[in-house]
Amino acid sequence: GWVWDTAVARGLEPVQLGPVGRFSIKFVRELARLARQRKARLIHAHLLGSAVYGGLAGRLAGIPVVATFHGLTDLRAGDPFRLVRQSILRRSVDRIVLVSNALRAEVLARTGYPAHRSEVIHNGIDLTRYRPGRDNVLRDRLGIGPEEWVIGALGNVRPAKAYEVLIQAAARLGQLSRPWRIVIVGDTTGPTWPPLVELVRSLGLDDRVLFAGFEDDVPATLRAFDLFALSSRSEGFSLATVQALATGLPIVATRSGGPEEILEGSGAGLLVTPDDPEALAAALTTLSIDPARCAAMTARGPSHALARFSLETMLDKYQELYRAL
Repeated sequence: GWVWDTAVARGLEPVQLGPVGRFSIKFVRELARLARQRKARLIHAHLLGSAVYGGLAGRLAGIPVVATFHGLTDLRAGDPFRLVRQSILRRSVDRIVLVSNALRAEVLARTGYPAHRSEVIHNGIDLTRYRPGRDNVLRDRLGIGPEEWVIGALGNVRPAKAYEVLIQAAARLGQLSRPWRIVIVGDTTGPTWPPLVELVRSLGLDDRVLFAGFEDDVPATLRAFDLFALSSRSEGFSLATVQALATGLPIVATRSGGPEEILEGSGAGLLVTPDDPEALAAALTTLSIDPARCAAMTARGPSHALARFSLETMLDKYQELYRAL
């Protein structure tokens, strides 16, 4: 898929082991063998499932293990092997990295992982790819005129994104001070999308709310927007919010975990309560009638992103962590 293709395009030589269904000791041994064969000095896993395998393989291979958590995926309470996984995490993984302070608090509370072996490293982006400005390719494809105010959302159509809240907020916008559209960009192949299409139809918003599907060129997509809206009920971090900051878009986001830390002190966005269409609609309306405030947000966002969320800053912190182990 995309990750494999991108790795190959960048000159890496990925190796795929698995897929793995139920817990497999054979997979652990294969992973440890591969680590020894490639003379790996460290294993870096992502999310709990991979951290369990990586932790055990690291112990067999005699090398340290780091695990990064980007959200609460596979930390659900209904998992029958939850306590076993968490025990392996505590015993076999040398450090865990959380992408926000809110996520750190939640993961530590759920897993009992020692706080002194955890740290927060925010995700970073290549800021050279993002800049304020206008790109009309997506707008032209969707038939959106230059005078229309585009409220854009970026992220695959999944339950955590709470796009139904954004759609319900759209029904409360009525006639703003300018013509407007809401454009949702992201993969629509899952089961979450059809009910959203029906919600749009039932609210009479077919000409207002558009699903653009997956777009590979994120910088160009964001430059098609006039404002970025994030309606999520849960976000470990929200890379899209950082990308919107770097593009200079005014932002309305929910207090869903990561966005609070991203926007703190930026002056580039408004924060609202999750699952509250009224609050989201009110914030969008506020910015629609205040071009001066939007312009101020556009001016502040890129510098805030540069100061805190550059790719170089993230890589430097990971390098420091690797060297410490």
